[in-house]
Amino acid sequence: MTANAACVTCGNPLTEAVAGRRYCSNACRQRAYRERSSARDDAPHDSALPAPLDTFVGRREELAALGRIGTDRLVSLVGPAGAGKTRLAVHYVSKRADQVWWTALAPVSDVVQAIYHAVGARPLPNRSVRDAVIAEIDQHRRPLLVLDNCEHLLADVADVVSELLACCPRLRVLVTSREPLRLAGEQVFALGELDLPPVGSDVTEALRYDAVVLFRDRAVSVDRSFEVDSSNVADVVAVCRSLDGMPLAIELAARRITVLSPADVLARLGDRLALLTGGPRAADDRHRTLRAAIGWSYDLLSPAEQAACRRLAVLGVPFDLGVASTVCGVEDALELLTSLEQKSLLVVDRAGGHTAFRQLESIRLYCRERAAECGDIVVVADRVVEWVCSIVEPEISSFFPSPQVVLRLDRHVGLLELAVSRTAEAGDWSRHALTIVATAWTSTPRGPRGAPTELLHQALSRPMPQAYRSALTVLAAMHHRVRGGWHVTRKFAQESLSIERADACRPGTTARALEVLASAEAHTGNPGLAWQLFDEAARSCATPTTSSRAASC
Repeated sequence: MTANAACVTCGNPLTEAVAGRRYCSNACRQRAYRERSSARDDAPHDSALPAPLDTFVGRREELAALGRIGTDRLVSLVGPAGAGKTRLAVHYVSKRADQVWWTALAPVSDVVQAIYHAVGARPLPNRSVRDAVIAEIDQHRRPLLVLDNCEHLLADVADVVSELLACCPRLRVLVTSREPLRLAGEQVFALGELDLPPVGSDVTEALRYDAVVLFRDRAVSVDRSFEVDSSNVADVVAVCRSLDGMPLAIELAARRITVLSPADVLARLGDRLALLTGGPRAADDRHRTLRAAIGWSYDLLSPAEQAACRRLAVLGVPFDLGVASTVCGVEDALELLTSLEQKSLLVVDRAGGHTAFRQLESIRLYCRERAAECGDIVVVADRVVEWVCSIVEPEISSFFPSPQVVLRLDRHVGLLELAVSRTAEAGDWSRHALTIVATAWTSTPRGPRGAPTELLHQALSRPMPQAYRSALTVLAAMHHRVRGGWHVTRKFAQESLSIERADACRPGTTARALEVLASAEAHTGNPGLAWQLFDEAARSCATPTTSSRAASC
């Protein structure tokens, strides 16, 4: 208690003798109690819980997990647009015996005033609005304050919550937001997609999963004749999976059942932002269309974060930190990715000791639309080409590319298609050759993937540096060798070898051309020449620049 503290009822200064109290006398305490009791029923506040009119589906594990952390004083329920954060919070707190105050922050700009009305606080003489809120909260044994949709007021919410928790030791706070408050003691509860059935599920199995049950329930609410049966279960499962199990998207898709079959809905999901509209009239604007829900999150980002979202959306496949840094045009995109993940706009996948990032498909399609508007698509494609070439160029003359290079290309094989098409579109045939080499170097669990025959032959018809042509022709020779085309194999191997002998500066490529040509000669009836070529290949492999990588030759 500060030296100038005053009684919350009469406003008279509190003396040292009563330091730590809020009232100067029992009379003031009783007066305050009577005023609160008489005014509580008609106080102007909006603390009533929302009363949903449709069914609550699933989230059993999430409710159980929330129950386990329910004693923590600050819990933040975070997730992407349309994940069902508000709905889960309503269902959770409606089952509790606490004094619950619900504060909807989406339509407001003043956090303190919103909480003041929600808790039913009354003005105190010579005291601030915050003091009035604290005084009201302090009167309850088990107060629970719910702050719904905080993302647009994050700094203000963090400031107010920090003070309320410090001043009201019995208070607990539940926050819903698209990113955490990042306060000490905060328990972050990430809300993801609904459970999704595997492809090929029958009706009985599919209806064990929350996503399918939600689709069915919302479809039945607009068309009583709808049911999930053997004729449509595959399409319903595909719709739910394509929508990443996000409740809002599934609900909006189900509402189209009045005029579209599940197969029709599935066929139109390529343009889902135009399709998934028409939410309930009573819903706020952000939840009436999928585009508006995602746009709310996008508009809250900084310009750098918006640019990153747009550019990463062009990729269309998972990516690592190095790719993100190149595409976003920064030296290190770690902070950008961290921020977007905290804002529920990126998903992190960890497998085999590697970390990859991806966007939920609906978010990606929204951001790709914005990328097209801002002219980012060509920029990203050019940067992907730069990334691919920066990996392939140092290895172009090796007998084998290093395992690290092959593994990295394997993890980003989806980007190679973008690089191949972009270089062909731009007529950049030198770098086009490098992107095809990258494609040929990738592998599958059964062995090298290689490049399509037509792609190799088309590339070889274009002008390019001799070093690139040599690498490409020897890859074409290897390609035909696997398919038993020995005469074509010999032709391409001889062309590569001619280039290498003329330049005499790439022993790795020379050794590879010799080895492939030797195998062709062996299979076409010239074993003596084949042995000579194998010996020459081995001597080339022993050259210091190649021996460490081609010891198996």
